[in-house]
Amino acid sequence: MDHRWPADVTLPAADLPLRERLRLLCDYARLAPSIRNSQPWRFVLHDDAVEVWAVRERALPVADPDARGLTISCGAALAYLEIAARAASLATTIERLPDPATPDLLGRLQVTGKAPPATEDPWFFQAIPKRRTHRGVYSGHPVSAGLLRRLEELAANAGTTLRILKGDDRQQLVELIKSADRQQRQDPAFCTELATWVGPELSGHRLGLPAHRIEASAILAGEITRLRRFAGTVPEAPNDDNDNDNDNDNDNNNDNNNNDTPHIAVDLMIDDLDDLLSDDGAEKLRLLSVSRRAPESAATGGRIPGIRPPSRPPPPDPTSDRELDSGIPVLAVLTTPSDDAKAWLVAGETLARVLLRGRVDHLWASFFGQVIEVASARATLHTHLGADAWPQVVLRLGYAGDLAPTPRRALSCQLNEA
Repeated sequence: MDHRWPADVTLPAADLPLRERLRLLCDYARLAPSIRNSQPWRFVLHDDAVEVWAVRERALPVADPDARGLTISCGAALAYLEIAARAASLATTIERLPDPATPDLLGRLQVTGKAPPATEDPWFFQAIPKRRTHRGVYSGHPVSAGLLRRLEELAANAGTTLRILKGDDRQQLVELIKSADRQQRQDPAFCTELATWVGPELSGHRLGLPAHRIEASAILAGEITRLRRFAGTVPEAPNDDNDNDNDNDNDNNNDNNNNDTPHIAVDLMIDDLDDLLSDDGAEKLRLLSVSRRAPESAATGGRIPGIRPPSRPPPPDPTSDRELDSGIPVLAVLTTPSDDAKAWLVAGETLARVLLRGRVDHLWASFFGQVIEVASARATLHTHLGADAWPQVVLRLGYAGDLAPTPRRALSCQLNEA
């Protein structure tokens, strides 16, 4: 692995008391991915250990009635904690579900001494603040077979399976995702729950998914599901009067400016997934993009400044394998051989490592949660994959420009002293 980032993450000083070092490492664990950015965990700090507890008050009873997604989220936080500790040259052990009488205690990281970090630990640690859930349009650049093999091996080493779907298997999953999404949009209870996790109302708590204020009402009307739309960032719109050959270079430079780049939301339903998967679909997404700084353009259907219509004709066959691959270079399912709380926890730990390993090579990911959240769709996928393959996460992997991180609660709100 070639190191491609500056050293902008900091390990706690080795001469600090162990308890204080663990406190600082928890600051990285809170950056783990979680369902709807609910951050459903609480860290309990001991002198030589950290416990990860589930916070049931932030569960999603409609989308996640069995707390599967909650447990996977806490598993990812546990993995982040372990990665940070190992990068800090701490030898650790992990206990999963250590006390059957205390089901909210999901995991405990125990420091057992000192040890040099394993080969990949510093790389994974470096990637923690650079990981995002990227719901934007991915480029058609293919993901190398070598990288996919490494991700598959990483999952296998944890006792799980990362299945890269191709051909008919892939298309069947796409259709299953679309069907599950329609089913969710027709469920008023789901729409109500989703609306509570989207928009500015939770911004003060740094929970949920930031979105334009008009979206919650649209969700409640069953018109839009925010998680099923692809949002990201766009560069500042160039001046139309300065049309020249340097526009591409300017766009690339602006893509790297994470702090000043406005967020966008895209009016595209999952029913239009075939368009998203096509090369022409990327252009459609650009034309449908609505900047937060110009919401009136969405209402009037006006042209967004700086976004040009496609310069090439639409592809002759948008359902061909080539066009499908241009929008979602990789569609994958993370599975476990069993389907209980411990398996969900391991799935979350594996997911964290897969996402971080991908980021080392600048790979982005987002999730198609519909097919996992709708019980009948998940059962169908399980039958298709095989009796020993319980689907836990459906991933979209590919390359795209950078984007700003989703807010996280302060560590002081997530940490308790033992």
